[in-house]
Amino acid sequence: MTARRFKRGSPERAVAYVRVSTDAACASAPEQRQAIQAWASREGVEIASWHEDRGEDIGDRPGFAAALEALTLAGAGLLAVASDDRASIAGLSGPYRSAAGERGARP
Repeated sequence: MTARRFKRGSPERAVAYVRVSTDAACASAPEQRQAIQAWASREGVEIASWHEDRGEDIGDRPGFAAALEALTLAGAGLLAVASDDRASIAGLSGPYRSAAGERGARP
């Protein structure tokens, strides 16, 4: 069975991305998931899939790569992260922001 492909990302569907470092000051994965789910419920957005990365290594983000792929597969128009600090830690600037945009989404 293959996943259905959509042409353009829907603003009513999102792919959620959670990034947890080993820094105790950052929000835990469950806290980030709760924040994203609360936002999605409030805005009437369906979370099509969840992706997560753990650790400090900024070069190894298989969860983020999977989230980018999921944008296209799910027809999601949004890449959801819990907060601006998670977005910068996730690398949602420069080429990563462009990669999301090329897949029809906005972070």
